[in-house]
Amino acid sequence: MPESGQRARVQLVYFEAGGGHAAAARALAAVLAERAPHLELTLLNLQELLDPVDFVRRATGIRLQDAYNRLLAREWTWGFDVLVRVLRLAIALHRREIEGALRAHWGASRPDLVVSLIPHFNPALLHSLRAACPGARLAVVITDFADTPPGFWLSAVADRVFCGTAEAVRQAQAAGYPPQAITATSGMVLRPAFYAPPPPGDAAARQAMRLRLPLDPDAPTALVLLGGAGSRHLVTIAERLERLPGPLQLILLCGRDQAAVERLRALRHRHPWWIEGFTEQVPDFMRAADVFIGKPGPGAITEAAAMQLPAIVLRNLATMPQERFNAVWLEQHGLGVAIPSWRRVDRAVAALLAPGRLAALRAHAAARPNRAVFEVAEELATMAIRAPADER
Repeated sequence: MPESGQRARVQLVYFEAGGGHAAAARALAAVLAERAPHLELTLLNLQELLDPVDFVRRATGIRLQDAYNRLLAREWTWGFDVLVRVLRLAIALHRREIEGALRAHWGASRPDLVVSLIPHFNPALLHSLRAACPGARLAVVITDFADTPPGFWLSAVADRVFCGTAEAVRQAQAAGYPPQAITATSGMVLRPAFYAPPPPGDAAARQAMRLRLPLDPDAPTALVLLGGAGSRHLVTIAERLERLPGPLQLILLCGRDQAAVERLRALRHRHPWWIEGFTEQVPDFMRAADVFIGKPGPGAITEAAAMQLPAIVLRNLATMPQERFNAVWLEQHGLGVAIPSWRRVDRAVAALLAPGRLAALRAHAAARPNRAVFEVAEELATMAIRAPADER
């Protein structure tokens, strides 16, 4: 607990692995900075702290988070189930080194509240924090739809866990969390930009954004986004959608894959296309679209739902284990469909654009307003200044 006159110290722990953890950490930091100025906020990239004990770097010369990102960029996701087990074993074998580095950091920085937005390392975060700062709390914000595979997120019982789905709540209960330590939120944490006006589903704003690109303001529009690194499958998707006979225009966001940008611009097409490289303006492009096409990542699905965009995602044996439930959740809640191959994307788009289907899916999304970033921030601000004995 902070001493009288001091600001409570809050550290948000993330990895730059895949993008989602860092995005959630920065979103929470932005809202906390605005709504809880009494807090002293620190964003802690755990990779930088653990560089001296990084077992992947020792073996390969490549940092752990960079190795993960290279696999994603090359789309080498087959066998990730085995990789997860190997990573768990490696963390367990190097636990003393990891916890030692963490204890030294906590001892020097003296946080009142540590917020983990990462899986795997939560036992080390908890044990080291208890040893170095007995009065400090640990909160875990699950940035996936569920704890899949089991123990990915819920391998330690922290002081609080934030769950964005009913399945994650059930799993937290089964993992031993008491009811008062579980906070169910209305969804996943989103960047504040997704709450900026105009409101999702605003037809006039959708038409205005299309005119800015420029595209036909009235034609059905699909947005394709396969992550910040891009994907070789962008070309496959564009070619499949070009086969559809009716009017359909595409917004193709290629991320950092400049080769995909050049290949797409070299293709002949009769449907209007807008091709863009890496951009921070994803909310604006989503406002221009009717349908989202992408990977089943928690961020992508959540962003599409927030913008009332029915989603088409891929689910097959190459889907990473922590993302498989996301596609199930999407279909269970009537927010889109999962397909086993991008070769079927044209049929999926045609089905979503059938009369009445698009409106029904948009209505499902509108019925699930997501205020998670504000809900989590409010509770974290309270946790940071409350006496430790109040909830234990």
